[in-house]
Amino acid sequence: MRVYAMVLCLVLGVATAARAQEAVFGVKAGISYANLKFDGQEADVNFDQRIGFVGGLFMVWPATGNAALQVEALYSQKGTSLDNEEGKGALKLDYLEVPILARFSSAPATKASFHIFGGPSLGFKMRAHGTGDFADNGDDQDVGDDVETFDFGLIVGAGVDFGHMTLDARQNWGLSNVNKDPGDDEGVKTRTFSVMLGIRF
Repeated sequence: MRVYAMVLCLVLGVATAARAQEAVFGVKAGISYANLKFDGQEADVNFDQRIGFVGGLFMVWPATGNAALQVEALYSQKGTSLDNEEGKGALKLDYLEVPILARFSSAPATKASFHIFGGPSLGFKMRAHGTGDFADNGDDQDVGDDVETFDFGLIVGAGVDFGHMTLDARQNWGLSNVNKDPGDDEGVKTRTFSVMLGIRF
């Protein structure tokens, strides 16, 4: 819990500093299409997407320029599923995600515009559960001890702002091996595509 508190303090500190100048704040939520990239013996298995929720808070600062910093704090559902002749089950990985993005737009954030963004994302594991072939007994099982606490990723995306609304789509490539006990070079990395609709204040 200390990690989450530190992340929250960081986000609040940035928001407080930005409030002293001109910034745009808002909330956003949407749908994510997540999968995992496996190395080693699972590399040839065709895994299915896990469709989940993603949403939280965001800040764009400064709001008056075409180049800005976009910081977010999101609850993000990742993982994968499997339902074919190779097996059946799901691996559900939920994160507190903090993207720190460079944003470039066709107009300041207070006006209608098209924008692109990219940058690192810091993911902190909140929950890890497995079902079916991802669990020892086939039922819902906590597999948090097998999953790394931190997931570092890279985000690239684009969006539009109109009125008080914002809409964006993004791809998140996990760069960390989230498998805590790899063995035989069995690396596991997250892959997530998401679409979110937000309201700017």
